[in-house]
Amino acid sequence: MGVRGRASRVRTAVVAVIGGSIAVIVAMGVAVVALAHQEFDSGRLLAGTTIAGVDVEGLAPTEAVDVVAAHLLDDEQPLVTVEVDDRQWPMHATEALDADALSREVADAIETSHARFRELSPFGMVSARWLGRSPGIAVDVRLPTDRDGVDAFVRDVAGEVDEAAVDAEIAVVDGWMEFRAERTGRDLDRVATSARVREAVKAGEAEVTGTVRTVQPQRTLDEYADVLLVRQGDRRLYHYVDGEIEAEWPVAVGAGGSPTPTGRFVVGAKRASPTWHNPAADGWGEDMPEVIDPGPDNPLGLRALNWLGEDGADTLVRFHGTADGGSIGQAASRGCVRLSNEHVIELFDRVPQGATIISI
Repeated sequence: MGVRGRASRVRTAVVAVIGGSIAVIVAMGVAVVALAHQEFDSGRLLAGTTIAGVDVEGLAPTEAVDVVAAHLLDDEQPLVTVEVDDRQWPMHATEALDADALSREVADAIETSHARFRELSPFGMVSARWLGRSPGIAVDVRLPTDRDGVDAFVRDVAGEVDEAAVDAEIAVVDGWMEFRAERTGRDLDRVATSARVREAVKAGEAEVTGTVRTVQPQRTLDEYADVLLVRQGDRRLYHYVDGEIEAEWPVAVGAGGSPTPTGRFVVGAKRASPTWHNPAADGWGEDMPEVIDPGPDNPLGLRALNWLGEDGADTLVRFHGTADGGSIGQAASRGCVRLSNEHVIELFDRVPQGATIISI
């Protein structure tokens, strides 16, 4: 046999060996892939699989769901913190998350990990199964919020944040007016804050600043810019402007069976040169005309300011002038508050319609 024949046989043998080796390697690869699939199909999660950062290697899907859900629902640390001013309210996962929906999300994540395993190359499966190399299958979990739980938490926060607005008030203290200023309040916008908490959980943010609204009082001291205080015992009338006495006048008040009423009233219609209409033609005014035109003999004098009740009803009581200067400082009227004509003109010019009257 020649050299050329021996070389041919050697090449044939080498090819056979190489071919056999390749066949063995392919067979081993197929076997490894089959074993990997067998392990996968058994329901156990492969090495290197993490769900929401939790290592679930070797766990059955139901076990993995329980382990991952328990991790995500751990209340050791707050899931999100709501901050208002310098105060903080920690909200934990059990308050913020829907546990049932979370379990479903974890199960979906496990299905996603299965899908990613199927996408691995045979070499990747071999590396994962036999060489101990992690395939790096990591799946995040969407955190589903419990709307009712978030809303309840925000309501609790609002209970500590909310401050009612305080209306301005006036009161008589020791016979004199006391003015109490209004104060703005605040409330936590529950809808906006709840929405921000849910968005923060979804985005993985740890802090939320609560949305606070200013609540305005319904009544301010502007409504009490002009207040008239009738101190009947002193027979004097005081005009408060912005909480301070700016003017005062001597007056006559009701006598006998027609006392001047006490309480809170409002200045109604203001009339210059008023016409007098007999209010008691069948009583004390039976000897007086039904109508007296404006002029020096008019019982209302040169000016008249009506008293209205707080409900807007006319009380028939008036501030009015009089030509009878001797009655001033006395209990001499039929319930009205008289001023000299000079003083009633001053009052008329100073005090606006709608001013508050306090009679004591």
